[in-house]
Amino acid sequence: MSSKDSSGKPGAQIVCLVTGDELLLTDALRLVVSPTHQLVVDIGQNLPGQCGYVACRRWVIESFVQTLAARDGWNEVVCGEDFADKVAAILKHKALSMLGMANRSGVVLTGFEKIVIRLEKGHQGILVQACDASVEGKRKLQYTARGCSLILDQIFSREELSSVLGKENAVHLWLKESSVTRAFVEACQRLIMYNGPKS
Repeated sequence: MSSKDSSGKPGAQIVCLVTGDELLLTDALRLVVSPTHQLVVDIGQNLPGQCGYVACRRWVIESFVQTLAARDGWNEVVCGEDFADKVAAILKHKALSMLGMANRSGVVLTGFEKIVIRLEKGHQGILVQACDASVEGKRKLQYTARGCSLILDQIFSREELSSVLGKENAVHLWLKESSVTRAFVEACQRLIMYNGPKS
């Protein structure tokens, strides 16, 4: 059975199939059954087929998968034990895709010294640092970046950032405030929410 459908309206509320809580669409994941009865996470919110919504939390996805066989209307759905990991990978890919779009839009600045100069001039923006960057390098830049609206330093590895930007050793990034930057931040926040502790 499907949960109450939001019809794609960002401010609409839907009901989580696991907890029964009402959620905003931005805090939920849409699950769809494919024609071959495979469980699919619909990041774009537009796939056809039987659907339901769950909170954007890893533990909720894991609980849903574990109880699929006992759920009316879902008991014939096929899903691997690694589904929760696949969802995490899809959410991270979405965030990295938005970062790539931001880079192509010209709002991404790389390079430690360049970023320091930009920050010292008081420019507002988002600071992104590789999770495997040196502690000292992170500390120095974060001290200068006290005026930044957000610092993301625990999500992406140096390899992931370098790959999406097409640059070697991309460790520190600064993003100018823009619509694509906001879309990137929203994707990151969903990933952080998903991997966060049970609450």
